[in-house]
Amino acid sequence: MNKQTTALEVAKYIIHLCDEYGELITHLKLQKLLYYVQAHYLARHNMPFFDDEIEAWKYGPVVRKVWEKYNEKKREPLQEETSSFLLTGEQKEHIKSVLAEYLGFSAYELVECVHHEAPWIEAYNKGDSAIITNDSMGDFYSKKQAEQDEILAELELAAANVE
Repeated sequence: MNKQTTALEVAKYIIHLCDEYGELITHLKLQKLLYYVQAHYLARHNMPFFDDEIEAWKYGPVVRKVWEKYNEKKREPLQEETSSFLLTGEQKEHIKSVLAEYLGFSAYELVECVHHEAPWIEAYNKGDSAIITNDSMGDFYSKKQAEQDEILAELELAAANVE
């Protein structure tokens, strides 16, 4: 992917997809999904998916520009008025793959998840609103992906030996 996008564009698309899937999404959950979109892309491609920084706030990762746009909704479900997005097909597929993994979790379950992960912990320990670096997300999720790949390889080997 050559074209970088903005977190706000990604947020709009996530809200649209949630509406399409019949899922309600709050601002709190949206922020965590943005974090996972960025983190997984960094792990796979060693480059950011969007250009906005992610900050470590009390309830997890936050993209300030997205927070400013949707903050007035508080805990109300978000809706997106447009169905036209400035995203490539590859970008949309990446977002859908992250949603497939995380959409089933509640906002509070996602908060709990990130509160146990090194990128948020390290940044938050520096002070509220500290930046969660792309390097910390990429490193953490690359290692996590490598561990999952190793487990899958072992399971495939074990299954092949049973046959």
